[in-house]
Amino acid sequence: MCKKYSKAKMAKFAVGILLFVSLVPYITMLLWNALMPVIFGLKSISYLQAFGLLILSKILFSGFSHIGAKKHEHWKPQPEHIRKFQEGMRRMAEVSKEQNPCKAPFRRPDAKE
Repeated sequence: MCKKYSKAKMAKFAVGILLFVSLVPYITMLLWNALMPVIFGLKSISYLQAFGLLILSKILFSGFSHIGAKKHEHWKPQPEHIRKFQEGMRRMAEVSKEQNPCKAPFRRPDAKE
């Protein structure tokens, strides 16, 4: 019988994400309030301001390039590379099927056996 994700694992994952999302702005706030007023004479910031600062820095430094943009448009795979990649994926699928018969590898509907 195949294993499914248990509710406990999903709950732990959700708690971990929430913990990470809540701790990062808090740490940013602590660092800002400890360093910036002393070094540059700036005001202290609140938790929400630290959260906004993180979002602003994400926008300014990495932008939205991952949304709808292709980073490697100039690179075109050669037929030889495609063939090697597909062969490697086929071998990995066979090994995966042998190790765990419950999980079938992803197959396109039009793929031939």
